[in-house]
Amino acid sequence: MPKLNLIQSRLYPAAFKSPENLLVCAPTGAGKTNIAMLSILQVLSQKRRVNGTFDLKSFKIVYIAPMKALVSEVVGSFQKRLVDFGISVKELTGDVHLTRA
Repeated sequence: MPKLNLIQSRLYPAAFKSPENLLVCAPTGAGKTNIAMLSILQVLSQKRRVNGTFDLKSFKIVYIAPMKALVSEVVGSFQKRLVDFGISVKELTGDVHLTRA
């Protein structure tokens, strides 16, 4: 992505530079998914070991979306963007059960 939009630019310090939780309420197409990715990258930066690997068992990130179709789209996007970091992306709905593994 060459540059952030207005909402993403305003939330950049909170999403990418702060370890605090973040709740973003904005219209469709405002860039909330990319703000979430900035937050994910911020968490990864905190969990990076000296050897460059990540302590993947020390955190969980939850992204909440209102529609199942949107969740499926975000899961696919996050899987592609995070696979190189060794991160597993899962979809949780009322009809899915995951074990801790």
